[in-house]
Amino acid sequence: MSRAFPPYLVLGSSALTISVIGDELLHYVYLVRAVDGDDRLNLGLLGFLISAPPLLGGLLGAWLDRHRALNHHVLLAAFAASAACCLAVWASWATPHAVPAAYCAAFALGGLSLTIGIVWQARVSQLTPPDRPDLAARVLSWTSTLMSAGLAVGPVLASLLVGTVGPRTLILLDAVSFAAGALLMIPVARRLKASAPAGAGPPRERPSLSLGLGLVLRAPLVRGPALALAVMNVLGVAVVFAVPLLVTERALPLDRIAWAGTAGILATFAGSLLGTYLRHGPWLLGSVVLEPTLRAAGLLVLALPAGTPGLLAGVALFFLPQGMARIARISYLDSSFAPEVKASAVGAYRMLVRVLMPLGPLVMVPVVAGGGARPFLLGGALLLLALTCWLLSDGALRGGAHGYVLSMSKEQT
Repeated sequence: MSRAFPPYLVLGSSALTISVIGDELLHYVYLVRAVDGDDRLNLGLLGFLISAPPLLGGLLGAWLDRHRALNHHVLLAAFAASAACCLAVWASWATPHAVPAAYCAAFALGGLSLTIGIVWQARVSQLTPPDRPDLAARVLSWTSTLMSAGLAVGPVLASLLVGTVGPRTLILLDAVSFAAGALLMIPVARRLKASAPAGAGPPRERPSLSLGLGLVLRAPLVRGPALALAVMNVLGVAVVFAVPLLVTERALPLDRIAWAGTAGILATFAGSLLGTYLRHGPWLLGSVVLEPTLRAAGLLVLALPAGTPGLLAGVALFFLPQGMARIARISYLDSSFAPEVKASAVGAYRMLVRVLMPLGPLVMVPVVAGGGARPFLLGGALLLLALTCWLLSDGALRGGAHGYVLSMSKEQT
């Protein structure tokens, strides 16, 4: 991360990255137990519970805007509660309550992660010096890149450690990661408390779910990319949970699940890194518009009857453009809303782009079981190509992107 960033923001980004690494350890334990355990977790239900919390994003964002003065408490409490959830799973792992505890923790950790993400994304601009208007977008971009790196490290660590320390210890390490994150976030929370608009009147519009959705759907830079991402996220989570089925269908070793996860996250990290350096210019719009087509190519590679190389190449190609476009979407989102309603907009945005995600695993599992993986992957590729055509026809998006580039150029001069 750039040395020009204030130390407390570096600590905050580090906290998010460390907690992400810990969560990947837990997710690896869940996936392996789902396909190769004595009391298997239901893969479709697990995917649903992990994907469902963002559906509460609009309401949560509205609450955070109404209680801006408490956001620093919420931030630290979410880290502490996440550590407690992991400890509960760890304590119940060898008991008859292990499976229900895993399901409950999957949903709870998703909701707490959503809370942390909304506070961070909505309040970073509140934490940056007023004479550096571009700093918030840079911090968010680098945070996304660092978290992608953390997501890449997590599965590798999990596959290396699980045979040595066992799955239960990996769960304990996730709890430690959240505890460390809480400590690193203390300077951010203090700064957030000091910069809170104490004594300020209520926002001009009372924050609500309808307000947040209205803001998102009226913003030309956000509306089209958000709706397209909502569709792509369904396919994305379905592909993640289809990988264990592809591995078993093609008689590959089970550790290929971790390999594929690492390939996808490394590709996302590479895309985020590239997108971060190309954040100022026409590449922003290009990465958003071309993302569906590039991801369709990844599904076509996955549909080929190949072994490990084809699996890894397809997963990597599917997730690389997601990392690039994510940086553009973060920049557009950060610039489109006023501070007093930003949490409402961010929460509604997260809800909108993930509202259909819980359906991905639930639909994918019976489709693949009934007709195999190839029809599912080919149908997804056709849908992605249609999304590119739709984004190309969005004149408001093109106009807004041109205006954003001009405004950034003026601020930098």
